Amino acid sequence: MKFEDKRVVFWAIIDRYNSDSVHEKLLKELQWLKSSQNLLLKEIESTKGKVSGYCLKELNELYLNKAIQKLEATKERVQSEQEGKNKATTPIQPNSLLSLLTTLEPIPDDFPDVDEGLLSPDDVSL
Repeated sequence: MKFEDKRVVFWAIIDRYNSDSVHEKLLKELQWLKSSQNLLLKEIESTKGKVSGYCLKELNELYLNKAIQKLEATKERVQSEQEGKNKATTPIQPNSLLSLLTTLEPIPDDFPDVDEGLLSPDDVSL
């Protein structure tokens, strides 16, 4: 395949993953892109020192790496948003006041008599 044809293929790949709004729908393709890149890296290694190996390396760095990085960033953002939604929608189990009070240690202080100096309830006139 001619270099220009390879460049068009890689350009089509980066163009496919260029829009942020589409990334979420294309996350399923991330693993495929990575496995394709691994095959490409093997080819680059086997043609190291040749012009074709250099060209493939440049195409990988200019196009395929960027597409993978964009999808990975989208994957992290989507996972973070989902974790945030889960935290916001997970109800907190209410505890009763009685169960809370049973966990507290007794208070060792003596409390003053707050009724000292007050009239008895029978002596109140309205």
